[in-house]
Amino acid sequence: MALLDVRKLVVCVRGPQGTTTIVDGVSFSVPEESAVALVGESGSGKSLTAFSVIGLLPPGARIDRGSIQFDNRDLVTLRDREMRRIRGARIAMVFQEPSTALNPVYTIGSQIVEAVRLHRDLSSKEARALAEHWLGKVGMPSPSRAFGSYPHELSGGMKQRALLAMALVAQPALLIADEPTSSLDRTLEAQILDVVMQEREARKMGVVLVSHDLATVAEVTDRVVVMYAGQVVEERATESLVRAPAHPYTQALIASIPNPSAHAARKLGAPGPRLPVLGGAPPRFDDLPPGCRFAPRCPRVFDRCTTERPPLYPHDEGTVRCFLYAGADEASDEDERGAA
Repeated sequence: MALLDVRKLVVCVRGPQGTTTIVDGVSFSVPEESAVALVGESGSGKSLTAFSVIGLLPPGARIDRGSIQFDNRDLVTLRDREMRRIRGARIAMVFQEPSTALNPVYTIGSQIVEAVRLHRDLSSKEARALAEHWLGKVGMPSPSRAFGSYPHELSGGMKQRALLAMALVAQPALLIADEPTSSLDRTLEAQILDVVMQEREARKMGVVLVSHDLATVAEVTDRVVVMYAGQVVEERATESLVRAPAHPYTQALIASIPNPSAHAARKLGAPGPRLPVLGGAPPRFDDLPPGCRFAPRCPRVFDRCTTERPPLYPHDEGTVRCFLYAGADEASDEDERGAA
């Protein structure tokens, strides 16, 4: 049974020109001790999907329909008070930008202690000990010193570790990480993700990793959900998807992953293959194409793609939203023809 099960989620955003659907019929599940990646370009709807799960949608955004099952409850139906009991305790989140996620006028320690005591009946002394323990566990060089430091006194990598400690201190069943390493170098990135995966294995914690970087998620996740223009275009086991991507958009993402040896050769002046560039840009949500949303950029587009909206087709123990895989197969049960 899945720890998290998102079904046909639709999220709308109200703007000056009216209401626009940004997340359009998204479905995926996260079993216990499993890591699932939401991957796509900026503006694909992946972060809005993650914020829907934890109940922190920005002003003007709302869940229009769909369900988010967690702990045998539909989070969409919960009141704010009920959701606050779950947020931080059973579901925790590591935000993309630690400089804005951390309060600049409070020490790191006081912010972690507040998070601890909000969900656990501990004394100040016990909460401090637990906070320092987790600061050490996420690799903070001097936990006691970091405890008394303000955010501006820490490096970007240390602030990211502090956010991770704050998320893990309550030992949640599900951790959502929204681009948690986007501002870090590869060494720090590997260290942060290693801590997350260790906790996942130790406590059977589920993980949702939001990222634009397929190279990163390929190393640490079990399944990948590829999003484009608010829709899922491919969902498969990570190893299979990376080895043989099905959707033309996923193929383009894989092809754009840099080859370290080729990059080094170019730096030294030697000729080397240049990375392919996907032309064009994703469509605006208020001006979507009549057919497939990827059709204007797709190198394999044909007539049907420009007039019909493709459903999700079963493919390799997953799904792909592309007419190239229609064949004799029926559309997946998760086909959202009406929402697409």
